[in-house]
Amino acid sequence: KDEEYVKVLETVKNAVAGRTNRYGKPIQLMAGCSSITTREVIRLIKLVEQVGGYDAVSVLTPMFVSQTQEELYTYYKTIADSTEMNPETTHPVIELMEEQKSITMMGGTMRLGAYACALRPGSKVFEAYGRELIHERHRHRYEFGASYREDFEKAGMLCTGTNPESGLVEIVEVPSCRWYVGVQFHPEYTGTVLHPNPLFLSFVSHALERALSE
Repeated sequence: KDEEYVKVLETVKNAVAGRTNRYGKPIQLMAGCSSITTREVIRLIKLVEQVGGYDAVSVLTPMFVSQTQEELYTYYKTIADSTEMNPETTHPVIELMEEQKSITMMGGTMRLGAYACALRPGSKVFEAYGRELIHERHRHRYEFGASYREDFEKAGMLCTGTNPESGLVEIVEVPSCRWYVGVQFHPEYTGTVLHPNPLFLSFVSHALERALSE
């Protein structure tokens, strides 16, 4: 695995060597290091340092690295209950989609493929995409319980993206935060390194704006 990772790092580094961006400045490289353990992340960072030529490292260590599974379960259960973890819950904020309830064979039966999503004007996602209707790819069985939408919006979490046919909530935002966006779909499926999904561009843009203002 190390050999493969190093090969990828070297390939990317060689591919952009000597190239400049549209402003005539050298292209800067960032390597991604992620794992379920902090020790492994540190090891990957050292591999990046050995290869050299990278300007930064993006480190992603999941929150549960420093917590037990019980602590993690308790944390999320406090925020919102789900029928996936507790089928008998009296507060199914996250629940199995209606069309999934009769399915017993799990293989290849998720909600898959590209679906339409209507964006709310004035929202962060509308700002990111620049249009009212988008299509993004999905892979899931559960959905946000529609009966809780009014309560969540009153509390400050807005549903800013919905499927125009089913009304399924696809995107939520918290306007009081600088950038708090949660999506039902997988934005990484419709982007590349050179042409990232608008959501990633929006997130990085707001993060950079905050960094420069501090």
